[in-house]
Amino acid sequence: MKTRLIYLLLILCSLQLTVTAQTDKRITLDFRNEALPSALKKLEQASGHRILFTYDDIQTYKVTTSIRNETITQAISDLLKDKPLNYTLKGDQYVVVVSASVKSVNSLKGRVLDEQSMPMESTTIMLKKGEKVVTGSITDAAGNYFIPNIPAGDYELCISFLGYETFTQPIRITTDTALQPITLKDGAVAMGEVIVTGSAPAFKMKGGSVIANVANSVLSHETRVLDVLRKIPGMTMEGGNLTSFTGGTPLIYINGKKTRSIDEVKQLEVKNIKNVELITNPGAEYDASVGAVLLITTTKRLEGWSVQLNGELTQNHKLSNEESVKLNYQTGGLNLFGTFTYGDYRRKSHQLMKTVITTPDTIWTQDLDQQCKAMQYSSYNYSAGADYAISDRHSIGIQYDGYLSKDYNDAPSFSTITTNGEPYDYIKGNSLLKNDNDYYHHLNAYYTGKLNEKLKLDVYTDYAHTHNGRLQKVTEESERSGLSEVTNTNEADYNVYAISPKLTYNLTDEHSFVMGGEWNKVTGNSFLEYEGGTGSNSKSETEEEKYAGFISYSYSKGDFSLNAGLRYENVTYNYHDLYDADNNISRTYRNFFPSFGISYKTKEVSQSLSYRTGISRPDFGRLNNYSYYVNRFDYQEGNPLLVPQTSHRFLYSLSYDFLYLSLGYTYIKDFIGFYMYSHPQKPEVSVNTWRNYDKQQQLSAVINLRHRFGFYEPSLIGMYRQCIQKVESIDGELSVDKPTWIVTFENNFHLLKNWLVNLEYNYTSSGSYQWITSRAQHNMNVSISKTFLNEKLQVRLAGEHLLERRMSLYDGRINNIYFWQDEDQDERHVSLSVVYRFNNYSKKYKGKSAADDVLNRL
Repeated sequence: MKTRLIYLLLILCSLQLTVTAQTDKRITLDFRNEALPSALKKLEQASGHRILFTYDDIQTYKVTTSIRNETITQAISDLLKDKPLNYTLKGDQYVVVVSASVKSVNSLKGRVLDEQSMPMESTTIMLKKGEKVVTGSITDAAGNYFIPNIPAGDYELCISFLGYETFTQPIRITTDTALQPITLKDGAVAMGEVIVTGSAPAFKMKGGSVIANVANSVLSHETRVLDVLRKIPGMTMEGGNLTSFTGGTPLIYINGKKTRSIDEVKQLEVKNIKNVELITNPGAEYDASVGAVLLITTTKRLEGWSVQLNGELTQNHKLSNEESVKLNYQTGGLNLFGTFTYGDYRRKSHQLMKTVITTPDTIWTQDLDQQCKAMQYSSYNYSAGADYAISDRHSIGIQYDGYLSKDYNDAPSFSTITTNGEPYDYIKGNSLLKNDNDYYHHLNAYYTGKLNEKLKLDVYTDYAHTHNGRLQKVTEESERSGLSEVTNTNEADYNVYAISPKLTYNLTDEHSFVMGGEWNKVTGNSFLEYEGGTGSNSKSETEEEKYAGFISYSYSKGDFSLNAGLRYENVTYNYHDLYDADNNISRTYRNFFPSFGISYKTKEVSQSLSYRTGISRPDFGRLNNYSYYVNRFDYQEGNPLLVPQTSHRFLYSLSYDFLYLSLGYTYIKDFIGFYMYSHPQKPEVSVNTWRNYDKQQQLSAVINLRHRFGFYEPSLIGMYRQCIQKVESIDGELSVDKPTWIVTFENNFHLLKNWLVNLEYNYTSSGSYQWITSRAQHNMNVSISKTFLNEKLQVRLAGEHLLERRMSLYDGRINNIYFWQDEDQDERHVSLSVVYRFNNYSKKYKGKSAADDVLNRL
């Protein structure tokens, strides 16, 4: 018994000594404008003592102080100095509480919803006394708001959001107050036969990026995602493809997940888009081949099922249709989703081409008239996946997406060939192009986790397999050579494996670092086989492996921000010609890619200046199997000798009120461009391919003016581009540098009862790109849309390309060839779109592709 008492006394003494030692432990820490909750957590880790507090009581306080060799008691007193806060010691725990002398300072919390009971994010909450605003807050993504430290008294509560009626009510604050959810009503104000509705600015600039406010602007009335994206200043459509005016085809992310192709983007619902950010100076974390990035952020909705049905009919000379269904189920931390889209697209095409080849003794001229009487493309696109939030800090996800497509093209042609102006041959031909089994499989998985308050880890992995096959049968009836048939068969299969980890470290509120790496490997094989005709057979295997690492630094304080990054890429490329080993190619590229940007914002003006180096690697098809046979005098082939092009780009941006301006200069070394030459052994034959030119320089400018006058909202976008390039011709070296001007004048009329009328006029001047000069074009688009059933049903009727059916008219000279083409792709059409939404539409998959540029090159 005596021994036990001695042990008990020793234990109590040791515990007392431990507590005393912890209390007397000396602490050294530095805090600069740090949130008090974060500072207390750091003190807790350094001292070994638990510090308890109510987050809502202290979240508004900041701390700037240096603690040098202090005890826990001295340190916590320093942190709470000059604040209406005290602490008490309970055992070895410090409890931070609001001082009794200010306990009359209270809080207000609640939630804001729209008329469909959907949460309203970024709604302004104010407490006013007369005309003076005493305090306020904004709502989060779930529509919740919290205002702490409110002195007791009588106030007027004002809740406002552009486009909605302002909610006001008197309120007395005497204690911590929780209000019932408040519903804001649509803010439309009738004026005769028109309606005036408030709306947020459609575009703004932040740190050099353009941010489109889709959810709260006229952009939300579009039914197609591409119509939203092309209206962002600096974006345009070229040849039916979405293009950044300063950076080529953009890389697109949806909630952090890199999209595989534009087909995946088209499946997104416009009403679910919150905003879109256009990054014209992508940082080191993006692949060096990326010239522009679009970050699409979607809204977060309530739990449960959501279903959306889409249908669209389009009539030009043929009738096309597209239908889709989108499903989503959200419960707790689990999000399940799937999409399925079927499209059947049909049109006609008419091409007139003239090719003149000048040899020392003969001028060969071919006039080709090709009419594609039946062009049909059908596809099945599908995706399914899941996100799971393990906790507030950790989430995982997996997604599968793919497609199956078929292509059919029946194109009769008539060619007249002359030599020195005298008839040489007349060819009546027909090209039947079939593709019955193109398919794509893509599996992506991710993990994202917040390891602590400062450190975040993201890991993305990908596997993809693609198959492309094409069979072209050309029948030729030549006056000179009689009847012949050419069969052109090419197929290609590629596999992609990729992984990309990224670590984000927020050193302070002002300083942050992002670092990470990337590995991907591509293996593929392709073959091209001609039966008859002029082309060369080929069979090859391709392997490309890339290792990359990057680090970037960001600094932001007040109205000034800076970012700088460095990326390193090591790429090994091997091409094996299975018919002739002498044509094998093995190359290794090792490159550093720096980037830098600064931005400054005053009360009304935002400006930014950036510099970036980049690289663009040739598509695998251009390296191997891009083949098309026109006739015995004209065909296309790939070029396995292509090397990557590198670029240096400077960009200046400015925004002021409703004006946005961007100026850019780009220098491209080893520019990859379209090329034509006459066959060495058969000089009357023109070969179309790609090659590396020495350089190309590009000047660009974008200006956007947008403002709303009551029910009328006009927008004027002006774009300027000049490509400066030199090419060889029979007349010597030519400088091709004619600038192109693009002017888009958009007019939106917001009418009574949710009617919206849009008139859009577009003018593109004559200008040159590469060695081709295009003629001027005029275009007019008209649409009218209306929503029903509280915006669950949306109907849109549109007419596009109403002024001209001609898609392009261009000509150019290179080497000993003059080329001219008039191409009508049957773009004039009318369309009817119907969208119906059941319940709410939830968030999208959070993953991001690790493969970056590789998938786009397949």
